[in-house]
Amino acid sequence: MVYCSPREDRIMKKIVAIIVLLAIVIAGYIAAGPFITIHGIKSGIEHQDSEKISAYVDFSALRTNLKEQFNALFMKQFISDWKDNPFAALGTSFSSKLVEDMVDSLVTPTSLSNLMAGMKPQQSHGIEGTQESNSQKPEPFKDARYTYDSPSKFSVWVKYDEGKETRLVLTRNGLSWKLSNILIPTNLFDSNRSASVNRKSSITNLPSPMGAVNDFAGVISAEYRQQMEQLSREVLEKTGTSLVVATITTIGNNEFNDYVNRLYSAWGIGKKGEDKGVLIVLALKERKVRIETGYGVEDILPDGLVGEIRDQSIIPWLKAGDYGRGLAEGMSAIAGIVAKNANVTLMGQPVAVRSKP
Repeated sequence: MVYCSPREDRIMKKIVAIIVLLAIVIAGYIAAGPFITIHGIKSGIEHQDSEKISAYVDFSALRTNLKEQFNALFMKQFISDWKDNPFAALGTSFSSKLVEDMVDSLVTPTSLSNLMAGMKPQQSHGIEGTQESNSQKPEPFKDARYTYDSPSKFSVWVKYDEGKETRLVLTRNGLSWKLSNILIPTNLFDSNRSASVNRKSSITNLPSPMGAVNDFAGVISAEYRQQMEQLSREVLEKTGTSLVVATITTIGNNEFNDYVNRLYSAWGIGKKGEDKGVLIVLALKERKVRIETGYGVEDILPDGLVGEIRDQSIIPWLKAGDYGRGLAEGMSAIAGIVAKNANVTLMGQPVAVRSKP
């Protein structure tokens, strides 16, 4: 038997007490972690802070999990349709890109906010009406219920229609928690998916590319055209990333996101096998703008950041009627991010920074 003096005994008791206290604090922090993450996401959405949202969302895991869900959904639908319609196989040629479209439409601050509030995701953003009034803004996690599924998994259940629920899954990595998956009821996108497939098959007569700046609507001045062409050329030479702009008078009856996706693919933007390309499209009549990114730049241009560039660098100028300026500002912002990631300096004169209109 080992004898301890009263002093040593007191020290040992203090050490044990400290260890127990630390264990309680760590356990408490881990237990409270999901709610800290939920508060952070909610705060980021309310303040339109994409960096804050990114801190609490694992976009890579989220995109992968959503793709798996939608691919399984399409395969199930294909098997069902094949029994009655042997030509249903033709529709599968669009499924891969359509899945990308659906994931893109979901992994944005606006769509995430809608899902977290029990609403259907917003499919696209117009030049007008991008800022909602406080009374119209959805309230994330309102009336949600919470469950601990395991020490490393936590679920948020949000009601969206007739008692049905969308499940948002948070996973723990060390002491931190992040949103990594959204389990969406299969009927949430049924009508949107069918309509999108039909629209995709009907998109024809896409314009042919003319270079880095494709001003089919005739709204870009010679000054901004020259600046963007020079900037695009330098970015391509130094980083291998293609930056392209297009203005369209109207897309007709086509769905905007589908049209932009098809245009990106048809033009073959980005070197084959690398897909390092960015396409900015403005549809004048529809008053919509979209930034389409290739797989090769998704890591440096995540959806949240792309949305921020669109909303802060492009849309204010479009609303003021200065279309060339808005598109040039957007390309300049994207070029700066691409160049920084490639550790290169752009010598071409970018668009001068000045206050918004």
